[in-house]
Amino acid sequence: MTDPIMLLVFSIIIQGISILALTISWFHHHARYQGISHWIIGISLLSLGHLIMIGSGYFDSRFFVFLADMLIVIGALIAYVGMTRFFGRETINRATLLVVAGFVLLFTLFTFVVPDIMTRAILFTMFAAFLLGILMVFLNHAIKPVYQKITLFIKVTASLFVVINLARLVIRVAVAGDNGFESPAYLDALYHHVFNAMIVLLTISFINLVTRRLEIEVVSEENKFVTSFYAAPYAILLTRSTDGLIADVNDAFVKTFGYDKHESIGRHIRDLGIWMDASERQRVIQTIQETAHIQGHETVFRHKDGHPVTVLLSSNEVMIEGESYLLSSVNDITLMSEAKKELEFLANHDVLTELPNRRYLRQYFDQVVKQAVEQNRSLTMALIDMDRFKAVNDQYGHDIGDQTLFILAARLLDMTGHHGLVGRLGGDEFVVIMPDMTDARQVEKLLEDMVKACEETIEINGRNIMVSAAYGYTVVKGGDAVFDQMIRQCDKGLYNQKKRKLNKNTQ
Repeated sequence: MTDPIMLLVFSIIIQGISILALTISWFHHHARYQGISHWIIGISLLSLGHLIMIGSGYFDSRFFVFLADMLIVIGALIAYVGMTRFFGRETINRATLLVVAGFVLLFTLFTFVVPDIMTRAILFTMFAAFLLGILMVFLNHAIKPVYQKITLFIKVTASLFVVINLARLVIRVAVAGDNGFESPAYLDALYHHVFNAMIVLLTISFINLVTRRLEIEVVSEENKFVTSFYAAPYAILLTRSTDGLIADVNDAFVKTFGYDKHESIGRHIRDLGIWMDASERQRVIQTIQETAHIQGHETVFRHKDGHPVTVLLSSNEVMIEGESYLLSSVNDITLMSEAKKELEFLANHDVLTELPNRRYLRQYFDQVVKQAVEQNRSLTMALIDMDRFKAVNDQYGHDIGDQTLFILAARLLDMTGHHGLVGRLGGDEFVVIMPDMTDARQVEKLLEDMVKACEETIEINGRNIMVSAAYGYTVVKGGDAVFDQMIRQCDKGLYNQKKRKLNKNTQ
């Protein structure tokens, strides 16, 4: 095919397909990899320069020859920049730019000032060799070794481009005759066909780089996932979102929940019954569907032997072969949870009696006051004090005294029941908060029963121990309730009751 028009049309089709193929690759991978857009621009400029080169015979203009050469030079340089950006390295250094600028000046000189076709051809071949050299240095020394294995195709293609230009130069010198350095039409046509082939090879090389790098990174990510999945110190399982089919579990799952892999994989999560509350799984799935993940959700799973396992659950939705799966990590925090509960209990309860302490009483008081204000009602607080308790400590020792106090606390707790909350204020004083009992007769009846229960004989190690008790209480509207003020009011009532008892005993 030596007809210039047919050659031009053929080149447009071939090079257009190449640019389209690169554009499709860019569309799929530009968010992941840089440099592909530079390849598109570079190939486009190379193609445009080549097309102008084919058509320059019709114009017989040095300007179009120069323009074609410059487009090819700039296109090749931009393609090289795309290569450096694709592998995440410095785009181009100053020395390279200076060399390129020197070539451009020489091209200009031997095109317009001292026109010389042979010198331009030599310069063009030298520039191609220079670009090949810096490309080889970059690919062999500036990128990661794992990526060097995938650059063989582009190295061969770039080398062929230089060899072809060198061969063209040699052939033009060899066949040059009376026409000077002009080559026969059939050789020019052959060169243009080879150039088209080089454009196709470059395009294939670039797409091959993207594909091979993607394969390497996919394998690397798979290896990371497999290592993380199976070597993780906490349980991980992969389940199908729609029905809970277990696709895989790791060794930590086996250790945490007691199910071997063959007992788990291929079964549905409901068949294992590891969810204490099956409905909670649906709530978790709904949350994931709405937010695509759930993080640090504390829940309780069931071990194979039936005992509860407190866990922190984190799940993310992942798509595998078009299906939605849940990748869940399950961190066993049973010991941590128990320790946390123990610490919370110690922070809010009296160590000796295990009743709520002053801190917890205040928290509870604030809650019931808020409810009383909202409902426009009153609440009751009572103070119960044990008499002659010091004598128990003095006579029997503190160990017996502590046991006595524990038994008294248990009796008060039993008597309070659902009426409210009883706690130890300190020493031998106890507080009872009754949010729903405000009738004076009911309150006094309950407190009298509590006092009677406390005054019943306590037997410890064969010793019969008796204490007496007294109480004081106050009923206050929710809006007027203040913890310390109500304690003082109860204390006054307690003092008055003790005084009445003392007077009664002395009469």
